[in-house]
Amino acid sequence: MHRPNHQCLCAVFAVACVFAAVTLASHSAGASATPGQQCAATKIRAAAQKAKVQLGCYARAELQGVPVDQKCLARAGAALVNTFQRAELKGGCATVGDAAATESTVDAFVRAITGALPAVPPPTPTPTNTLSSTPTATPSATITQTQTATSVQSPSTGTFTPTPTPGPSDCCQSGQLCGPPSGGACPGAVPVFNASCSGSSGQCVTFTPTPTNAVASASTLTPTATSTVTATPISAQAP
Repeated sequence: MHRPNHQCLCAVFAVACVFAAVTLASHSAGASATPGQQCAATKIRAAAQKAKVQLGCYARAELQGVPVDQKCLARAGAALVNTFQRAELKGGCATVGDAAATESTVDAFVRAITGALPAVPPPTPTPTNTLSSTPTATPSATITQTQTATSVQSPSTGTFTPTPTPGPSDCCQSGQLCGPPSGGACPGAVPVFNASCSGSSGQCVTFTPTPTNAVASASTLTPTATSTVTATPISAQAP
């Protein structure tokens, strides 16, 4: 069972308040009312009458399952304008020329009521499953991967060509989304081998091998021998 929401209840309560105020003003008006009070009361009753008539137009359209009758709405608006003009001709009105502004206010009120009380509930949106992206650190190392190959028969030659199966070091690309393989396959996506999913761009990024810097062999130093000459004094011999 469809229950009106809080907005609907507030709108209905507002309608009840308007008609209650109009009824109270009608019963309490007496000979002591000033011309300004009489003019204001007349305009308020005209605004309430327009809202009542136009809401009736929408109610009949809902029961008949047809669009609202625009002539029905226009007649209610014309009645308000005529009532305002007659009240202002009598004099004593605190404001004049406000029929158009009052009509706009009543029209907005009627639209709020009809919009808050639809004939059927809105459709429930169907959840859509999307391929979630898994953020991965920027790859920098060379990955050695063992792949399980499957065979695909060529229709022209009859030979079997091995087809690699996506593994944990591969990536699945689907439009603007990427993700890891599921059960050795990429359902609805294109496998990209030796790649990982970039969470920032949503694209499969191929691993880039880290360049290996060869260590240069140290040059062999050839020691240089330094000879030291030591002078030995010759002892003087006696003649």
